[in-house]
Amino acid sequence: FPSHDTLVVGAGYLGGEVSVQAMAGGWSAVPVVRSEIRAESLRGLFPKALAVDAADPTFWENLGGEWSGMVWSMAPSRKSDEGEFVRLHREGVGHASTWSRRFGVPMVYVSSTSVYAESEGGWVDETSPVGKDERATVMFEAERKTIAAGGSVLRCAGLYGPNRELRNRGEGPE
Repeated sequence: FPSHDTLVVGAGYLGGEVSVQAMAGGWSAVPVVRSEIRAESLRGLFPKALAVDAADPTFWENLGGEWSGMVWSMAPSRKSDEGEFVRLHREGVGHASTWSRRFGVPMVYVSSTSVYAESEGGWVDETSPVGKDERATVMFEAERKTIAAGGSVLRCAGLYGPNRELRNRGEGPE
């Protein structure tokens, strides 16, 4: 690829660090976030930071293919309801994976081990049952869309940091 530009969709706790590490490795990261306030806070390090709705098909239709890679790291907003999570991960990842395949841009979908039904601290692997709750189902669907588009899935476990709390009952750290 002629450039080393990486689109990072979701520049919260994890996506922000992905952007910083990409930059440290000599790549140019373009964070995509939901609010102009967050985009503005990132523009000191990332002048091209975008505030857009990543589930809007128009964004993906108007985005060219001159990217070296894309990381989907969109965590649910603390202020969003369950429907927003579903919309971002079902519709948003659908549009992103279609765009990725169309332009041949490598995609990584950052998922969670919370896709698994196991919530008592046991071991899980690819043969473990998937959870039946909506978040698990939607993330698992997003993983499949990513893989079908030729992308990769990274399932993270135990991501805790500033303003993220550990919850009981297997609900995840969102």
